[in-house]
Amino acid sequence: MYTLQIVLPLCEVKKGCIMAAITPGDLSIDIELAKRIKARDLQAYRVLIDRYYPFIYTVAYALHRDDDVANQYVMDVLSHAWNHADALRFKGSLRPYFFQLIYAKYQRYLSFFPTVKEII
Repeated sequence: MYTLQIVLPLCEVKKGCIMAAITPGDLSIDIELAKRIKARDLQAYRVLIDRYYPFIYTVAYALHRDDDVANQYVMDVLSHAWNHADALRFKGSLRPYFFQLIYAKYQRYLSFFPTVKEII
């Protein structure tokens, strides 16, 4: 059986190291989840939460090192997936899609801090 290993450098996270192994079966599950979420299937949304909560939390915690902020990221990203299900477009796994949402949110957060040039 073919397995594509993607290793995330998140082993410092207090909840443990997550190694994301994506198999073709996982990709078909993600595609099916996306279709069912677009159809507003609440059971599929619950599966999505169970499946991706640890991943989203770990990435957010690695960026902020704050439990509350990481949990808020999880809620924001998962609610975004539900509220914008019609626009849900991805290729393969949902992990890169969620990572992109997390990173964009983090970039917006960083934009509120002044740069060195602005301080001087």
